[in-house]
Amino acid sequence: MGKQQNGRFRIKRRARRRNIMRQREGAQKTISIHRMAIDLLKQDVLAGKVALGRFHGGVEWRALQPLFAEGLPVTVRAEEPLKVGGRRYIPDLVVRCRATGRIVLAIEVWHSHSVSASKRRAYQVGSIPWIEVRAWGVICRRLGQALPILDWGGIVAVDSPCQQDLFLSVPMPVKVPERSTAVFGVRSRHWQLPKQSHALLLQKFR
Repeated sequence: MGKQQNGRFRIKRRARRRNIMRQREGAQKTISIHRMAIDLLKQDVLAGKVALGRFHGGVEWRALQPLFAEGLPVTVRAEEPLKVGGRRYIPDLVVRCRATGRIVLAIEVWHSHSVSASKRRAYQVGSIPWIEVRAWGVICRRLGQALPILDWGGIVAVDSPCQQDLFLSVPMPVKVPERSTAVFGVRSRHWQLPKQSHALLLQKFR
């Protein structure tokens, strides 16, 4: 391979490397919808702008109530790992009481997938109250409007709807129609000829 050809390959490699670095920098600058919703919700909770939650049970709204005690000083951390049953789970937001450090609420933001069944069970085992909201619901929420909540657990005042079980088909017993043996047992010998009075009436109207 000549020096000129080797120089061309070197130029192409450098140009490809610069292009890859440029794409990575652009990807880092782009904020996803999921991250945008998490950051916005964190700011609103810290500023006290998220006071009420509107709990939706799949078909109708179930309740409108505060997410935690009014005036309670809280801290909010994004993606704080929690250990439950020897395993680590990472909610999108963890709201704690500033004075005691007790977990007040775990918040999951649904953009591409909902809360898994294993995480749901872990929250139940750890007695952690949690809610799940849609990313677009957070972004499009107006100031002072209640936060629309799709799924939740560990909240005593409102029973959890368990969203994953809403659309499961319920097995219905199949009713087999009874076959009438009397109808299919009819033979030509069972046919009856019309009575004589009926035959006379037929001849009269001909």
